[in-house]
Amino acid sequence: MMMSGSIIGTGDVLAQQVIERKGYNHNLRRTTKMICIGMFFTAPTLRASWILLDKVFKGTTKTTALKKMLAEQIYYPTTYLAVFFTVSEFVDGKSYDEIKHRLE
Repeated sequence: MMMSGSIIGTGDVLAQQVIERKGYNHNLRRTTKMICIGMFFTAPTLRASWILLDKVFKGTTKTTALKKMLAEQIYYPTTYLAVFFTVSEFVDGKSYDEIKHRLE
C-alpha cells in the first residue's frame, strides 16, 4: 500500500511540476487524493487481481507467467480505469451524472 501510494503520489507531483509547470501553485489536495487512491484502491485491487490469477493459472513456468500477464493486460486496465475515474470524481464531489458523462 505504501509503495503504491508513493508511486502514484510521485507521479502526480511530477505531472504538476514538470508537465503542468505549476510551481508554487502545486495542488496538494490533488496529490493527497492520488496517494490515498494508490494506497486504498490501486494496491488492494492489484493484490486481489494477482490472487485471482494465481488461482486461475496454476504453476510457476514461463508459460504460466505469460498467460497471467496476458490475462491481466486484457481485463485489468479497462476495469481499473473506469473504476479509478469513478472513485476520483466521487472524491472530488462530482454528481452521478457528471461521473457518467466523464466515463462516456
